Amino acid sequence: MAAATILCADDDRGFCQILSRAFTQAGYQAETAYDGVAAVERARVLKPALVTLDVMLPRLDGFRVLETIRGEKDLAQTPALFVSGCTFTPDYQARARALSAAAVLKKPVPLDQLLASVARAVASAPAAAKGGATLAGSLEQLPFAELLHHLHGLRATGVLDLRHGKKKKQVQLRDGVPEAVRSNLMHETLGHLLVGGGTITEDVLHACVKRMKTSGGLIGQILLASQMLDDEDLARALRRQADEKLFELFTWRAGSYQFHDRARLKSANALYLNRSPADLLAHGVLERMPRDVIDARLAARAHFVALPGGSRSYQFQRANLDAQGKALLGQVDGTKTVAQLGAPTERTRRLLYALIALEIVDLAEPQKDSAPAAQQHAAPAKAALREVRRNVQASEDRVAT
Repeated sequence: MAAATILCADDDRGFCQILSRAFTQAGYQAETAYDGVAAVERARVLKPALVTLDVMLPRLDGFRVLETIRGEKDLAQTPALFVSGCTFTPDYQARARALSAAAVLKKPVPLDQLLASVARAVASAPAAAKGGATLAGSLEQLPFAELLHHLHGLRATGVLDLRHGKKKKQVQLRDGVPEAVRSNLMHETLGHLLVGGGTITEDVLHACVKRMKTSGGLIGQILLASQMLDDEDLARALRRQADEKLFELFTWRAGSYQFHDRARLKSANALYLNRSPADLLAHGVLERMPRDVIDARLAARAHFVALPGGSRSYQFQRANLDAQGKALLGQVDGTKTVAQLGAPTERTRRLLYALIALEIVDLAEPQKDSAPAAQQHAAPAKAALREVRRNVQASEDRVAT
């Protein structure tokens, strides 16, 4: 029997991409649409078993998409899920019920909860997922920064396996937050990092390695026993090692990823990041991500109009923006394109990409045959901007966790 087809409609292409892969790995056929008009057209052609809809779709919002589908004979009974970052007011809830939506899921929504809702709505749901990987894809299509953001949005718990040539890394996630990391890179071993930081010399490292081969033990234990390090020094070194293993991933221009739901790493460096997930991602983009990758991602979106992001209540909105970042955010009002906002300096482009990757800034297709984007989105954009600014201010008043 052919796999049931799910149409995922969301203006966030990265979110659509990661959802379609999750659905595919769960045994469905996944298709995508990035605006309301395209969603209706794709539904007419595909006759999907289920449609997932964002409310704030460009050109035709999610409610109007579902109203159109309900009015067509071949699509009238199609199950639909609202998966949206906007606040579902009582009016929104009533409209969803009136349109017989199967469920209303507010981002961030845990991946297992989303898949369970899909399975309940689709009569021909697969009995089990294919293999052990929930998600798989290419880092050329979805860079690590965006991948990490979406896994956080899905509250994913499991192991993210990343490979690039001979490089291999694994990141343990709990509710979408990195908590441990493992790497096969020689220069990221504790001994090499201590040498690179000037804590020990190459001769000391060679002596420790020789002792490890004859007597066993770990570098850290040997250095403690020989009083080359104390407990506090070792703890700091291990935290620095784990940080480097994680942040080095932002430098990858290519590679592949697989996410294994509910898997656990047996041995890895624990992460003790004294920053929010949003700040972690922003730091990786601003300090480590290759400039050419950022410029390519922005160039592909150059014609899009930038809007304040919808109220998604993500902890990712707790980025520690500096004065330049706040000034850039203040220019995002639905009248300027990505090209206009990101042109001046490399720092500006890095900040703009970070804001987009975090969905603090949303993108919309410029409207040629109707009201300008700024007018179409004026009320929600203003409300969203107020929400984002409250989140930014609040992040300055509390310690990131």
